[in-house]
Order: sequence, then structure tokens, then C-alpha cells
Amino acid sequence: MAGKTEIDASPAGSAHRRRRRAPAQAKAKLPPVGPLRWIRTPAFGRGILAVMLLVSAGYIWQTWQAVQQARTRLGPVALGMNESEVRAVLGGPISAGKAGAELLFGQDGRQYTVQLDRPDRRVSAVSCLEQQITSPACPALLGVRIGDERRVVLSKLGAGQVRRAGSHEIWAYPQIGAAFDLRDGQVTQITLRADALPEPPWQMLLWRLVP
Repeated sequence: MAGKTEIDASPAGSAHRRRRRAPAQAKAKLPPVGPLRWIRTPAFGRGILAVMLLVSAGYIWQTWQAVQQARTRLGPVALGMNESEVRAVLGGPISAGKAGAELLFGQDGRQYTVQLDRPDRRVSAVSCLEQQITSPACPALLGVRIGDERRVVLSKLGAGQVRRAGSHEIWAYPQIGAAFDLRDGQVTQITLRADALPEPPWQMLLWRLVP
């Protein structure tokens, strides 16, 4: 019936008016305090963005440096070294072929082949081969080592220029002047050549950053 006050019965049997809390009486939400208050500020978001940009720039720089080094150095031997510098890091050669233009260095089963350009006899190519399982490991080139499977080469360097002859494959990467010999799907030799750099390293850099 219109005009009547709405009655509610309590468990105790008493009647009272049903009261509704007014919006103004609702409990106010407390503002965040301490670290939570700072985290929710625009300054915190800008700080996080700046840190992410610095980390990304550092990663890009390190990747660029690694690619640049892979274009010029295989372990202790760098392209452009003279003969005396090579002998200083590898010792005396065990043999010399092609009128002394190719030197072979043996180190407990690990074998370096160094090619020297005339007339100044500077390193134009260097390769490393592990002759025994127990021999010291050849240096890695951009994370690829002797014994790595084909899928490892693909994941770290992308698809190179592949030549196949039966179980023998040569994966060439002109961006860094490197070639990887694979037999039965595993890397057996790594070669770096100064005359195999017709392409800029940008493609290799992008693959390393966004594989």
C-alpha cells in the first residue's frame, strides 16, 4: 500500500525500518601509500622505459661487436696478422706448403691451417680442425663449435649458402666471411677468409637480434 514504511523482521522478532546507506556514507577508498604510490606514477613508467631502452641498446652493441669480431678473428688468429705474430700465438708450424704460403700448426690433435698472402705474408685465411675427440676444442665462431649439428648452425647463423656433395656439406656465410664444413650433419671444420666478405653484416646482425 502506498505511503507505508517498509518493515523488516529480525530473527529476534523485533521490527525496524530497513535502512539503506547513503552514497555519501560509503567508505572512501584510501589512496595508495609507500612504494605502491610511486609505482603508479608516470615517472615510474618513464623510468622503466628508459631502463629497457638502455638494456636493448647494450644488447645490440654487444651483438654488433660479436659479429664484427667474427669477421676478422678465429680464436687467437686474426686476419691481417703477419707471420711472426702467428708464430707467437701458435708456435712453430709442423709443415709449410705452397711455397710457404700455407702453414700447418698442430696443437695436441687440434690443427690450424693458416694461409699467407704475398708479398707481405699476412693472414688471408685461417681454419681449425679437431683431429681427435680428446683434442683441445677449436674456438667457436658466433657460438658454433666443431661437433655441432646442422640445426645448431641454422639456429645461430640462419640459412647460409649450402653446397652438398654426398654426406659433405659446406655452409658459407659471406656476411662474416666464414664457412663451416659438415660431414654427416655435424661441423668438422671452421674457416675464415678475408676475401669472402662481399656482403655487409646487417643480415647476420638482424638474424642474431631477431632469430
